[in-house]
Amino acid sequence: MKRHLLLPIVAAFLLNAQAAVSPPGEPARQAAQPQGGQQKAAVPFRWLEASDETEGVRLVTGTLERLKLGSEYGSASEAEKESVPIGTDGTRTTVKIYDRDVNGSRRLIETVVEEVRNLPGGRTNATRTVSRRDVDGRLKPIRKDTQETVPTATNAYQTTTIIQLPGPSGSLVQSEQIVQKEQAKGENQIEIDRIHMLRGGSGSWETSDRRVSTTRKTGDQFSTDEAVYRYDTNGRYQLDRQLSSKQWRDTRGGEQRELSTYRSDLSGRLNLDSRTRISKEALPDGTTQTTQVLEQQNPAAPSDGMRLVERITEYVRLAGGDRRESELYVQTPDPNGQNQTVYSQRIVEFK
Repeated sequence: MKRHLLLPIVAAFLLNAQAAVSPPGEPARQAAQPQGGQQKAAVPFRWLEASDETEGVRLVTGTLERLKLGSEYGSASEAEKESVPIGTDGTRTTVKIYDRDVNGSRRLIETVVEEVRNLPGGRTNATRTVSRRDVDGRLKPIRKDTQETVPTATNAYQTTTIIQLPGPSGSLVQSEQIVQKEQAKGENQIEIDRIHMLRGGSGSWETSDRRVSTTRKTGDQFSTDEAVYRYDTNGRYQLDRQLSSKQWRDTRGGEQRELSTYRSDLSGRLNLDSRTRISKEALPDGTTQTTQVLEQQNPAAPSDGMRLVERITEYVRLAGGDRRESELYVQTPDPNGQNQTVYSQRIVEFK
């Protein structure tokens, strides 16, 4: 099966594409120490990902998420997922990924083991370990993530994620850190400040980028504006991208989301770079269908406008009380402009 890498997709509906948002102060190089406070989890657990737009870990900033192929699935065409409780406060989820050998036999190539625990005081701890088949046919850890969320005040949380990757010796070492602070401002506004750090040559954490966003909720609609900052060659913080998104329900009850990103050119002007439309609906037979369409500007011919880059369709259906199946298909245009399927994935989930 051909490996297909999804292009990054970022937010939509920029309120003011030309207005650069200044970061409120220089980002801290280290995570701040959490303080007291308690708050019940408001949204399902999610991992922080450095390349994604900001989303609430403990506060709701939307309900319709992007379709994507997680790194844990790679080029696999088949996967099995099983979740079991850990005591009364946790869950262990195991994903097994398979491909086919030259004889057509299914073989295990990767496993992902995730444990999430809810702790007293509104805290959450999680670990995720990815192991992949090496040239000798043995499963070897190639990544480990740890994530902790703690309340810092009323309706405020800090989440710290540490990513370990293979070092020079082949063993896992701390390579990336993400620190996200989220704060509810009243009942209908959420502010997020997220910093992504990498290990520098001296071994200290160095800031790679910073994302600052504001989400507003009106009824069942969500709108988010986000700014992405990076250091320039002179060590100054500069606006790199302006992102925005809007999510709503249509007249038939289906969920809709539109996302766009504007990138800064050499003159500092923001220009539309990509747009993504996502729709989710329930089919008559009970299947849930989610369709995601990505369009981008052609750098070689910007006057041509947006062009289709990728179309992803996912079907999710129940297959018994403790089993759920999903099928996902990725299509891209061929040289004649016709959509061709370049990747398919099937996941069977047991609970």
